[in-house]
Amino acid sequence: MSAEHPGPDPAPRHRDLSRVLPSCFGVAGLVVGVVLLWGQHLPLMARGASIGLIASVVCGVAAAVAYPVERARANRRPELAWRRHQPTTRWHLDVVVLTLAHALIAWLLCLGVFGLFQQGFYDLTLDPVAGALLIMVAAFVAAVLAQYSATITSTVHLASVLITMLATGCIGAMLIARDSTWWQRDFSQLGGMGSFGALTLNVTLVLSGIAVVVLVDYLDHDLRRHAAQVRPGGRRLLRWLLGGAGVLMVLIGAIPVSTSRPVHVAFAMAMALTLVLLMALTPIKVLGLDRGFVWASGGAVGIVVAAIFLSRVVGYFTWTAVEVVSATVIFSWVTVFVRRVAALDAHPAPAVEGGGTSDAAMGGAAVEARERNGASAGRRDGAAAGGRDGAAAGGRDGAAASRRDGAPASRRDGAPAGKSAQGAAAQGAAAQPDPSHRNAARH
Repeated sequence: MSAEHPGPDPAPRHRDLSRVLPSCFGVAGLVVGVVLLWGQHLPLMARGASIGLIASVVCGVAAAVAYPVERARANRRPELAWRRHQPTTRWHLDVVVLTLAHALIAWLLCLGVFGLFQQGFYDLTLDPVAGALLIMVAAFVAAVLAQYSATITSTVHLASVLITMLATGCIGAMLIARDSTWWQRDFSQLGGMGSFGALTLNVTLVLSGIAVVVLVDYLDHDLRRHAAQVRPGGRRLLRWLLGGAGVLMVLIGAIPVSTSRPVHVAFAMAMALTLVLLMALTPIKVLGLDRGFVWASGGAVGIVVAAIFLSRVVGYFTWTAVEVVSATVIFSWVTVFVRRVAALDAHPAPAVEGGGTSDAAMGGAAVEARERNGASAGRRDGAAAGGRDGAAAGGRDGAAASRRDGAPASRRDGAPAGKSAQGAAAQGAAAQPDPSHRNAARH
C-alpha cells in the first residue's frame, strides 16, 4: 500500500467511540448534577459543597477516560513507530503520565473557572437544573479538549502540556492553601503544610518530573534526526541533564519539607544547578541554533544568577521570589529550546566538504526521497544514453554493411553492364557505312 493511500483505519471501533464519548460524558454530567444537586441551591464555588467542586471531579474523570481512548488510535501513526519499537513500559508510560496530567489540568482549570465566576457573581446560587446544565457543559468541553490534545503527538505539544500542568498545579495549590503567609518563607513551605493544597503541589511536582523524563525521549529522538548538527557527546549530555532534572523534581515532590527539610533543600538545589548547566551548555553542544537563542540562553542564566544575588547578598528578594523567577525563566527556556529543535526541520542540512550534503544531517525520509530521485534520474539518463548509443551503433553498423554488400554487387552488376555497353557500341559502329564508299558511289 502506497504512502499516499494508507488504506482503511485499522480501528474503526475506536473512531466511533471517540465520536460519541464527549456526548456520553455530557449526559453523565447532567445526570450526576441532577442527582447530587436535587433539592438544594448551591453556589458556583465555595469551600464546602458547590457546583464547581462537583463539576471539577466530573471533568477530571472525563479527561482521564477520553485521553487514553483517543491516544490509543494516535499511537498507530507512522511518526510514532520509533516509540513503539522501544520497551513496552516506556511506551505505556507516555499514556499513563499524560492521562494523569490531563485529568489534573481539567480538575484544576474547572475549579479556577468556577471560582472566578463566583467572584464575579457574588452570592449567586443556582437551582439543580441550572447547576446540572453547567456540569454537563463542563464535562463535554473537558472530554473534547482531552481528545484533541491526544491527537497531537509532537515534542512541542508535550512540552506545552508539561508547562500547563506545572503552572495550574502551583497556582491551584496557592489558592487552596490554608496558610496565607507561606510565601514569606519559601515555596517549599507550600508543599509541607499537610493540607489539600500541599498534596496538590506535591502530586503536580511528581507528575511534572515524570513528564520531563518522557520529554527527554522525544527530544532525543528529534536530535537524533539532526545528528550532524550536534557535537559528539552533546546529545548524551543533554539527555542526562534534562533527565536528571526530571528525576530530582520527582524526589522534591515525594520528599516535602515536612518529611526532611535538608534532603528536600538538597534536591531542590541540585535540580536548579542541573537546569542552569543545561541552559549554559546547550548553545555549546547543539549546533544549528540561531544567534538569538544563544543570547537568550546566556540572558536566562544571568537572570537566575542575578535573582540569587539579590536574595542572598542584597536581601531585596525573598527566597520565594527567587524560586518563582527561576522556575519561570527555566521552563520558558525549555519551551523555546524544544521549539528551536523542532524548527531545525525547516532549515537546509549543512553542506559537507565537496559540495554535497551530509546524509546524517538529513532525515530518513529525505535520504529515501533522494535515493528515489537518483534512481529515477538514473533510469532517464540510462534510457537517453541507450538511445544515443543505439543510434550511433546502428549508423556505424549500417554503413559498414552497405560497404560490404555494395562492393560485390557493384562488381557483379557493373561487369556485365560494361560488356553490354561495349557490344552495343560495336554494333552501332558496324551499322554505320564507310564515308569513302558513299563518295565513290556518287562519282
